[in-house]
Amino acid sequence: FTAGLFGFDAEEGHDVNSMTKNVTIYKNEEYWYIDTPGFDDSDVT
Repeated sequence: FTAGLFGFDAEEGHDVNSMTKNVTIYKNEEYWYIDTPGFDDSDVT
């Protein structure tokens, strides 16, 4: 959701499984957007 506010095309998940597996950095002329796995990542063991 927040990536869209800043104009970035980051992948979004729409269910209970985590989408973000690795840290990804998006940058444009004005902003940096850093996508990270969440604290409640469904794939952490």
